[in-house]
Amino acid sequence: QFWNASKTLKTLIEEGYFQDKENSNSGAVLPPVIRSMTAESDSLGLTPGENSELALSALGCCVFYLKKCIIDKEILSMAKFEEYIPVDIDIGKGTK
Repeated sequence: QFWNASKTLKTLIEEGYFQDKENSNSGAVLPPVIRSMTAESDSLGLTPGENSELALSALGCCVFYLKKCIIDKEILSMAKFEEYIPVDIDIGKGTK
């Protein structure tokens, strides 16, 4: 089930996957890659960025599946995310 980008961000923050273990009062902080996909004007990180809605929706599908398998906390709390940039997009920037 695909969530929209806003629901994905809201769930990631509310579920506390990225809590700072040393400073429990600091609240949830999104990993840098996910944070870069949020709107710069939203300090809470609940609004998707302009070109990131589909990627965050796809991430929401993954989170939904991990929750269904009851392994969401173990996997997402690692906060290991990388942004995939297709080769043709990278090359296209210089030639288009």
